Amino acid sequence: MSTKELTDSDIEYLSKFNTEEEIENEIKDEIEKFIKNGNQFENFDAGTSPVLSRAHSWKKVYFMNMLWLQSSNCYNFPKTWSILKSIPGIVMGGILILEPDAEIFPHCSESNVNIRFHLGIDIPAPYPICGIKVDKLEKGWENGKCIAFSDCHLHTVWNRSGKNRTIIVFDILKDEYRNKTLWYCSNYLGALSVRAVFTRIGLGKVAPEWSLKPFFWLFSFIWFVFLPIQNRVFNAFWKDKV
Repeated sequence: MSTKELTDSDIEYLSKFNTEEEIENEIKDEIEKFIKNGNQFENFDAGTSPVLSRAHSWKKVYFMNMLWLQSSNCYNFPKTWSILKSIPGIVMGGILILEPDAEIFPHCSESNVNIRFHLGIDIPAPYPICGIKVDKLEKGWENGKCIAFSDCHLHTVWNRSGKNRTIIVFDILKDEYRNKTLWYCSNYLGALSVRAVFTRIGLGKVAPEWSLKPFFWLFSFIWFVFLPIQNRVFNAFWKDKV
């Protein structure tokens, strides 16, 4: 099944991204090693608005976000990153942990250019104990199996088991947008940058839309220049580490 066959409200299993048990165990080993070395997953509720989950219950480690590489995380998870970076069209990838008896409140993306994928790594219980709802459709995860959906539609996630739920998350641009990957990613990061700056100075909700446009184009241009440079430097000097 290609990304073109996925409609906006679909939530489907995609066998092409399923993994073997050996790969799942390698990813689990890297997570355990990461935590044993004194590292921590970042909380999603740290400095974000609106809050989408109970404090400290939803955690992440991102390797790439709209082409923006998090190099230290790639080094800490070399096998996981090597799997993700080999996926054609990938623009975002990371590990997400949802703690026991936790829920991620309904939310959606502001963009419709990508397909979101969830790959089950450590799923403590089947649906309906652990599950995701996209629009009106509900599914559960399975270890080693991948589901795909359009995250521009309202979706919510829950884990009503007694153990952590761990998945790999990644985004792939739809085929029709891949010839402008850098442009889309730069604009997305430019918008995030404007929001972060104006929120920090207390003007995030009061600044008129027209006043933000020049800053949006400025930050988008900076990202447009920075992203290819970062990727080339990363691949040239640290290729042997990932």
